[in-house]
Formats: sequence, structure tokens, C-alpha cells
Amino acid sequence: MPRPKVYSESSFEVWPKKTFIGQDKSESYCFTLPKEVFGEICSVYSLNSEKLQCEFSLVHRGKEYPAQVRLVQMNRSKPTKLSQSALPERHVVQFSWKSHKITKLMFTQNLTNVYDSLANGEKNSRFSVLFELVDQKRFKVTFRMDFQAMHTDD
Repeated sequence: MPRPKVYSESSFEVWPKKTFIGQDKSESYCFTLPKEVFGEICSVYSLNSEKLQCEFSLVHRGKEYPAQVRLVQMNRSKPTKLSQSALPERHVVQFSWKSHKITKLMFTQNLTNVYDSLANGEKNSRFSVLFELVDQKRFKVTFRMDFQAMHTDD
């Protein structure tokens, strides 16, 4: 599975996994942004220990879809496999749209092939989503398909 690609501090590409499309146990509808954009996104949205989340819009084909950007503070206070001291505290930024039906529908309609392949136990290495910061309240979303990966996976 390809790792996220970072093109700038405000432009990155991800390959959706189960959490992205809500096929995980928690029906998450979210993903963790690449660590290379952490500082810029925290700055743009003024995320800190007192302001952990902010509403923003994803823009696709001229329409805006609601989402949240969240600063997640993983303190590893209840680890299930390793000891707490073996897991350092870390902070990540996530985009989430679990509570926004219209945004879930937009992703469902544009990632049908990803839904099908993940439901069949396959990994997604062909379809990606490019996120580009437009302004403080909006990210442009572009759906992409890797034709080369389609021919090398078979």
C-alpha cells in the first residue's frame, strides 16, 4: 500500500483504507494526515491543547462538504498489548466526517472501487485522494486513479 505523498505543507495525497471509508469496527470516517503537514495544519486552524478541533469544508466539483480537523493527543494511557512506558505520547492531526452524512455520501460515490476492494479483503493501491488547501476554511479534494498500479497488481 502506498504511503501518503506530501507535495507541500498544504498539499498531500492519501490512499484510503478502511477507517477513511468507515469500514473499520468504529465506523471512523477519518484519516491521519502525514506528519510533514502537522505544523502547517495546526497553524492554519489554530489547533492546540485548548482548541482541539475546527470545522472546515472539503470542496469537490464546486460543492462544499463539511468536515472537521482534529488535533488528537495520544497519551497511550490504556495500551492493550505493550506497556504504557513503551509507547511515547504523540500528537497527530486527523480529518473526520463521521457526523456529516453528505460528506460520507460524496466519498462513497467517488470511491466505489475502494469500498468493493476493501470489502473483499484487498488492499487499495490504485485509488487515491489529493487534498489541496484553498484557504483557511477549505480543502480541494481530487480523486485519482493509478493506471500503472492497475497493470502491475494483476
